[in-house]
Amino acid sequence: GALFDNPETLTAMTTPAPGSFYGLGIMLQEGYMGHAGGIAGFRSVLNYAPELDTVIVMLYNTDGADPELGLADVVNPVRPLLSVAE
Repeated sequence: GALFDNPETLTAMTTPAPGSFYGLGIMLQEGYMGHAGGIAGFRSVLNYAPELDTVIVMLYNTDGADPELGLADVVNPVRPLLSVAE
């Protein structure tokens, strides 16, 4: 079934606020949408790449890492190898 009963909910979540890359709880980056967070000593990021129909989750046991940069470092080199099965 559908994730949301009301399509406007998904639209609101994936529409950035003026002057921002952030919707309602969803960070929007080129090719990805997701959320990152952390507490002392831990960081995490979950991103969805719609055109690849792929979810990427990265967990860090440090608070010094930048999850968004780590995602790009890991995914961009293999991005051409990922494809959506038809």
